Amino acid sequence: MISKNSGFSLLEVLISFLLIGVASLGLVKLQVYAEQKSDHALQSVEALHFAERQMEYYRTRAFNVSGAVGLIPFEELNQSSYCLNIASSDPLSGLSGSAYSMTCEVTNASGALSGALKNIIVTIAWQDRMNRTQSIYLETMLSKYSEFD
Repeated sequence: MISKNSGFSLLEVLISFLLIGVASLGLVKLQVYAEQKSDHALQSVEALHFAERQMEYYRTRAFNVSGAVGLIPFEELNQSSYCLNIASSDPLSGLSGSAYSMTCEVTNASGALSGALKNIIVTIAWQDRMNRTQSIYLETMLSKYSEFD
């Protein structure tokens, strides 16, 4: 009597389970990586928002503040009180729940334009989910001569 066996052997089934397990581990690692990058993107966008808000605040300066209310005199741009985070003891926080710290550095430009031009650097730092410090910075120069003065 000759019988024809059909089906899978135990070894073939174990090998297929092993391949499915390895592929699943790869997908889990991919999911964790995508989630980390998503968090970093959200935190970077929030930090960029805070830095841009500070830069726009610095742009509200005036050469002559006699008739201007709420504007920063150009000569006082380098005072730390104009950094928005300094006025509050609370750190900046955004939708992601992260705490951001802001530092503002205003220096006179060197060279022939040193009295009419200021270099501004705004740095925003935060801790990511792995407790590593991440940061971004924006840098610009402002002239005391404005098109609105």
